[in-house]
Amino acid sequence: MAHGRLQFVVAAAAMAASLGVLSSRCPGEIVVRRDGSRVAGKCRLRDKEIAVTRGLTTLYIPLANVARVDLHPAETREFERLRATYERRGALGRYRLGAWLDDHLQFTQADGYYRKAIELDPNHSASRRALGYRRSGRKWVADPSKQLERASRGFGSGPADACAQLGKTYAEAGNDKAAEKAFRRALVAEASHSEALKLIQPYLRKHKLANRYFNPLKKRTRAVSGHNHRTVAYMYNAVDLAAVDDEGKLLAGDPRRLESYHTFGAAVHASAAGQVFSVKNGFPDMPIGRVGDFLKANSVCIRHAGGEFTLYAHLKQGSIVVRKGQRVKAGQLLGKVGNSGSTLSPHLHFCVYDGDGISLPFAFSQSAKK
Repeated sequence: MAHGRLQFVVAAAAMAASLGVLSSRCPGEIVVRRDGSRVAGKCRLRDKEIAVTRGLTTLYIPLANVARVDLHPAETREFERLRATYERRGALGRYRLGAWLDDHLQFTQADGYYRKAIELDPNHSASRRALGYRRSGRKWVADPSKQLERASRGFGSGPADACAQLGKTYAEAGNDKAAEKAFRRALVAEASHSEALKLIQPYLRKHKLANRYFNPLKKRTRAVSGHNHRTVAYMYNAVDLAAVDDEGKLLAGDPRRLESYHTFGAAVHASAAGQVFSVKNGFPDMPIGRVGDFLKANSVCIRHAGGEFTLYAHLKQGSIVVRKGQRVKAGQLLGKVGNSGSTLSPHLHFCVYDGDGISLPFAFSQSAKK
């Protein structure tokens, strides 16, 4: 009987751990996901995820799914007890409170205590270093790499906002390299961060591409509306290409038929030499007037020299003739234009982007050769 009861208790504890049931007997933090669900336990910040441990169970939650991390009620009481003691101890006490909050993933609140410590003692070295400063002679100076590393910590839109603000500070100081890096980190944290998207563009325009790219349709084309491109980092500088006839017209015949559009079925070629990074080939082509799912566009992505990528999207179902990992030459056939995914009419979505998933400004060359 006792053995059976023990099994029941262990099973109940395991279930509570998996569900994140709050209990004053198990202090830790409370991870609030973007969907509103909660998981409680002792949290550790890893590279791109939070490890939540409760008893013998550890759950790994991607940072992209985390809205915030709150203190468990038991930890809140512990912090209030510590604050009553350490706030009487000047700068050192404020630093220790900041360090405690850092250990419990309360980064914004921790920063406030470090700054208060510096107000009380401008040369409090531990607090200065915690906020990303270093000694330079008799002065404390900002260390961009450490400040950026700290700003990148956090959840929800917090890291993106912090990195964007840091980027503006560096830009005002004339530190272009640090400013661009900060805006990049903001966009890695939140690809749709509008301020960082706008502010990084002047820096991107100064970069020289590692490759020359030519028009993948190899025919007369014109850019058609890509109004939604300017909302996210991976599409900001993308272009939607449509084939036209000698009179510049997009179609001939019934506009309700896919076959009436000169772009539908047009051959798509590799814009530069590289290796196929990904392929999507099984989604249906949508009829005119019916917009498909954004994520269900047939596409080919190619990795090129210098860490650059090209994306060819809205391809025709079953038309792709290359496979993942295959080496391709500039001008090699990839597939045909279709009308898959979120598109109003046949066109080729083309983009050049880097390893951070940030689209790069480009202009087509007459030749694919470097």
